[in-house]
Amino acid sequence: MSDINIIIKNKQTKLKFKRLADMDKSILFPAFKRALLYLEGAVDKNLATGKYGIKTRSGRLRTSLDSRVRFRGKDIEGIVGTNLVYAAIQERGGRINVTSKMAAFAWHKWYETGLIMWKAIALMKGRQVVIPAHWYMRNTAKAERNRVSKIIKDGLISGIKDAK
Repeated sequence: MSDINIIIKNKQTKLKFKRLADMDKSILFPAFKRALLYLEGAVDKNLATGKYGIKTRSGRLRTSLDSRVRFRGKDIEGIVGTNLVYAAIQERGGRINVTSKMAAFAWHKWYETGLIMWKAIALMKGRQVVIPAHWYMRNTAKAERNRVSKIIKDGLISGIKDAK
């Protein structure tokens, strides 16, 4: 699984959020959920445009994105992620072994399309393919950090005003 966890590192912000820890969950939840939905949309947009080097073929990675808010005691955790097996290797990079099944598929694709890329993969049976890191989630989270913080802050302020 490949996830983005929203972690608050700034000490001053941590103190402010500790004071909010006793706040009604009905105020915290919508603020975090709104921010996570925004971040999920930003990751989706970056995947759709190929911003971080991933070429979209089927769109499965984009449609598998999910966000959730969890409470653990007094802590609140926001997660954007996907449950696709290949998402983590696309994010972090790595090596995969070319199996007989993969080689057979690559031969089929080579005969079908004539693209040399498929022949090259088919001939690699028993060896490894290197997948470069694309950091599509990490880079999106960094780029959208200020906007996500603002959405959470605005949501909390709005929730407090509505609760009065």
